[in-house]
Amino acid sequence: MKFAVALCLLLCAIGVMTLSLPGAVEEEQKSRAEREKEKELPDNFGAEKRSDEAEFKRGDDEMEFKRASEEECEATITKWTDDTVYYAYCSAAMKNKYSLEAFAQVSSILDGILTFKDVTKDDYDCTNNADREHYIAVVDNGKSEGCWSYVGMLSGEKQTLNLQTGKCTSVYVIIHEIFHALGLLHTQQRPDSPQYITVNTQNIKDGKEGNFAMKESMCTTCKYQTCSLMHYGRTFFSKGGETITPLDPDMGPDQGKQNQVQAGDLCAIYLLYDAREKETCKEVDGDGNDYCLWGTGNAYNFKCCRCPDHFTGDNCGTFDENAVSDNSGEKHEVTQGGAPVTVTSPNNAAGSSYLPSTKKTYFISAPTNCNVQMSADFISVENDASCYWDQLRYWSGESILDCPETICGEYTDVTYTSKSNFFMLEFNSDDMYNEKGFIMSFEAVNCT
Repeated sequence: MKFAVALCLLLCAIGVMTLSLPGAVEEEQKSRAEREKEKELPDNFGAEKRSDEAEFKRGDDEMEFKRASEEECEATITKWTDDTVYYAYCSAAMKNKYSLEAFAQVSSILDGILTFKDVTKDDYDCTNNADREHYIAVVDNGKSEGCWSYVGMLSGEKQTLNLQTGKCTSVYVIIHEIFHALGLLHTQQRPDSPQYITVNTQNIKDGKEGNFAMKESMCTTCKYQTCSLMHYGRTFFSKGGETITPLDPDMGPDQGKQNQVQAGDLCAIYLLYDAREKETCKEVDGDGNDYCLWGTGNAYNFKCCRCPDHFTGDNCGTFDENAVSDNSGEKHEVTQGGAPVTVTSPNNAAGSSYLPSTKKTYFISAPTNCNVQMSADFISVENDASCYWDQLRYWSGESILDCPETICGEYTDVTYTSKSNFFMLEFNSDDMYNEKGFIMSFEAVNCT
């Protein structure tokens, strides 16, 4: 049962809370109002004239999509020859810290699967290509067209990846476009998307409907993730109201944030480029599903275990509390019939508000034959309709690589049981309006 369902009676009684600023000074109110602009989608993600629709074209011709079987779905995209991707910056302005970091991250994440080669000329010339393989030309065409890319490898000397100057300044938005160039489409276009989202076509800007249209050719082997880097947010290309509504409301806050490469994104690339045949694992037995802990293996079609932040080891079995510099960790184990474990938010002192600008991860595990039950005396996290400023994100399903569920606001006497033998909680706060935080206890239950 979802956390939101467990809180149904409480939420129905109090309704959706509005943002309140008790005791806030005028300067703080002004600062918050200014920072509300951070929540607005910038023009980075497709601009008015062309937008992301350019992704669905090869030259001047529309890509032909056909219904494909699960075995044939990846065959509708042209993969990069010899698993090698060439790219070049076509001006000094394009070779900036954002694009450099984006290509560096993709190269690192896909190391062993794809090889990325920078073929930029000293003078950034992208007109003389006689001595270069087909490559991605990173340009700003000067037409205010936002951020876009073609899908898969094209024919000819080069293909465009457009990054409008001053607009495409997010590393993960650029990675989104690189993933298009590798062959990925938008997650919300999968033919199984109606099981997870509702597309509100009446709210989509005219001419942008193609970015939401289902493509029967897309694979559905990988788990559907609303938090995918390739998934649109709830108000992308909106002319008023939500363009995409998640069927699970708790998945809404992380939908389309595009701040992290997700397991589902990697799964799609691995599937497209037959990565399971290239993975080399030290000790994985069979398909890895039994060896990899916390659902980090076959849950996403990986042969090798894919460890998220804080987790290390061949099977992701070690939780390193100090592995992430800006995200401290805390690990606990609960046992059958053992005493509950209590965790609290990182507060200044008992009874005070939680610390500002803080990120902390709590991981609680139980024996494999048990579930983990969480009981909260209270949860008090700055409330916002989208949990944008401060939030509690938690993982309690079959895989720690799944999208987290996210909550904020005020709750008391909450109980929730995980679906497997772990419960992971991540707390995030910004630099203002900090509330009381939380006190939670965890214990092993349903042991068989």
